[in-house]
Amino acid sequence: MNDINADIELADLAAIICNTLRKAGIKATLVGGAAAALYADKRYLTRDLDFISPADQSKLDLALEPLGFIRDRGRYYRHTQTEYIIEFPSGPIAIGNRYVDETGTLITPSGELQILTPTQSVMDRLAWFFFNNDRQSLDLAIIISNENKVDLEEVRRWAETENELEKYDLFQARLTNK
Repeated sequence: MNDINADIELADLAAIICNTLRKAGIKATLVGGAAAALYADKRYLTRDLDFISPADQSKLDLALEPLGFIRDRGRYYRHTQTEYIIEFPSGPIAIGNRYVDETGTLITPSGELQILTPTQSVMDRLAWFFFNNDRQSLDLAIIISNENKVDLEEVRRWAETENELEKYDLFQARLTNK
C-alpha cells in the first residue's frame, strides 16, 4: 500500500517515507512522539513524524516530491492528502546526553521502518519528563513499558547518567507487572 490518503495509518506512512528515502540512498530514523505512538498501541495520537537523517534538504526534497510531499517552512513537509506533517530535526540522534548509534526496525504492511527501539523510546519520553516536567511524556513512557519489551535496567542506567534517579523512581513506581 503506497497510497497516501486521509485515512493512512501512522505506521504505513512512516514506512513509506522511510523506504522511499532508503531507495534514494538516504538513511532516516523515526524518533520522538511518532515512534512512541507506534509502541503505545493507538493510546497516543500524533500528527507530526520526526525523522533524523544526515541528508541535506535538497536531497530530501527530491526524494519526497514524488510522494507528493512539499517542503513548507524549513524542515517541515506537507501533503495535500494527509494531516500528518513530516519534520527533519537536526541530528545526530540523542536521548538526553546519550548519542544513539543503533536503532531498531519495525516491519509494517507498507515495508520496513527504521525507528527507535521501545527501550530508546521510553528513554526519549522520560527525557521530556526529566527536563521539561512533561507529565504526558511520563504517561507515555509508562504505557510503552507496560506494553512492550523494555530493558528497564538500561533505562535506569541512563537515568543515573542524566542525574535523574529520583524522577526515574516515580516512573518505576507506576509500572505494572515489571
